[in-house]
Amino acid sequence: EVSLGSLAGTYGTPFVGRIEAAGRFILEYGATGLPEGLVVDPATGVFSGVPLQVGTFSVLVSARNSAGTGAGTLTIQLGRKPLELSGISANPKEYDGTTDAPLTGTPVLVGVAGNDAVTLGGRAVGQFTDASAGMSKPVVVSGYLLSGTRAGNYTLATSVELSADILPRPVTLPNAVAVPKDYDGTTVAGITGLESISNRVAGDDLGARVVSAAFPRATVGTALEVAATLALTGASAANYQLVPPTGLRADIRPAPVQILLGGTIQTYHGSPRPVFPVTVPSGLAVSLTYNGSANPPSAAGTYAVQARVLGENHVGDLSATLQIQPKVLTGRVTVSDKPFDGSTLATVTSRQVDGLVTGDTVVLLVSLSSPSIRSSPGPPHPTTGWVR
Repeated sequence: EVSLGSLAGTYGTPFVGRIEAAGRFILEYGATGLPEGLVVDPATGVFSGVPLQVGTFSVLVSARNSAGTGAGTLTIQLGRKPLELSGISANPKEYDGTTDAPLTGTPVLVGVAGNDAVTLGGRAVGQFTDASAGMSKPVVVSGYLLSGTRAGNYTLATSVELSADILPRPVTLPNAVAVPKDYDGTTVAGITGLESISNRVAGDDLGARVVSAAFPRATVGTALEVAATLALTGASAANYQLVPPTGLRADIRPAPVQILLGGTIQTYHGSPRPVFPVTVPSGLAVSLTYNGSANPPSAAGTYAVQARVLGENHVGDLSATLQIQPKVLTGRVTVSDKPFDGSTLATVTSRQVDGLVTGDTVVLLVSLSSPSIRSSPGPPHPTTGWVR
C-alpha cells in the first residue's frame, strides 16, 4: 500500500523526499510524471536531483513486492527560488529632512542556479525608515526587477534591508555677537543675534539659546573675550549640531553714576566749608575741587565746584556752585548824654560786635547823626554805624 500525500521543494535546490509504502520486502519503486531534474531510486523510493521546473505536479508513484503492486498519486509542489543581492551598501548622509538614502556599489544576484539566464534590472531606490538623525538606521532598498528566460523560476524580495547613519547637520549662528554692558560687578555676558541660523532645513522648528556667557573678569575693559555655551532648541534640534561661534568680544564700560551735592549754600564760620557728595549707587568715592583747588574754601564768596567719581569702573561728573554767605553780626554802640548845645555831635563811650568768629578781627566804624537838629532837650536820638 502506497501512502499518498505531498512533497515540497524549491527550484534549483536539491530535493529531498521518498515514496512511503507499507508492506514487506518492497522489490521496486516507480514514479511517472516527475518534474524535470528529479529521479527516483527504484530500490529505495528516494527522490533525488535538483528541480528545474516550478509548479504543482501530480506524480504517479508505485511500489511492488511479491504480493502485488500498489500505486497512487503524489503531489509535488516546487516553488520559485528566492535570490539575494550582494555588492550594494547604503552610505551615511547628513540630515536633510528627507528619507532618501544614498546607495553605492554594483548589485550582484546570489543564488542563481547553474547558467540560468537571469539578469537584474530596474532602478534601485534607498529609503531610510524615517528622516531623523541617528546611527545604524534601517534602509530599505527597492526598485530592482528580474529579467531573462529563466526569471520566472526565481523571486527577489520586494525590498532589501541595509543600514546607515544619518549624521546631525552642522549649523552656525552668523549674526551672534557679544553685547557690551555697563560695569555691574559680575562677569555675566549677553549674546544676541541667535535668530539667524545658517544651513537649517526649511520649515524645521529650530532655535538657539544661551546656556552661559561670561567675561574673563568683572572690571572695565575693551574687547574682552566672551566664553559662551550655546544650545539648540525646538522640535528638530536633535537633527542638528551647532558649530559654536568664535571671536566673541565685547566691552565692559564704566557704569554711570549720579552725584548729588548737599551744602551748596552755607554761611561763613571761619573754617573750611566743604560740600557733601552723595552717589547713586551709594558709597562711591568722589573727588571735589573748588575753583580748581582740592581745599574747601572758608571765606565768603561764590566758588565753582567740580565733583567727579573716582575709580575706573564708574564714571560721573557734576558741576555746581558753592555759595558762602557773609555772617550777619550785631553791633552795639553807647554814646554819652550831653547838655543841649545846638549841635548833632555825640560822644561814643563804647562799641561792641556780637557774633564774631573767634580769631577774626573787625572794626566797628560809627557815624553818629540825628535826623534833625533840635534846639531843645529831648529823648535819645537814633544813630547809625558800619562794621569793617
